[in-house]
Amino acid sequence: EELSELALYLLANPQISAEIIVHTDTKGSEEENMKLSQNRSKYLAVRLAQQGIDASRLVAIGKGESEPIIDCPNENSCTEAEHQKNRRVQIILKNDKKTAEN
Repeated sequence: EELSELALYLLANPQISAEIIVHTDTKGSEEENMKLSQNRSKYLAVRLAQQGIDASRLVAIGKGESEPIIDCPNENSCTEAEHQKNRRVQIILKNDKKTAEN
């Protein structure tokens, strides 16, 4: 539902581009988590493109476990609720409209 709302917003505002940043928790290896986050961000970008958003306006970024909200040195050092906070998607919207210099 939120992805559809984002697509509608981007369709209505063609000067806006979106960075899709996906984060994971510390469960699994760093390499697996990086791959997982990259795949998820690419998937979201494809889904937005399927809803009519030009792919050139979308940047898919996987961060893996590199930028946690809650520091969990390993998968056993945090509760499930803390791990859940680290598993997230961030959307950064940017206005790409160029202004003319007078």
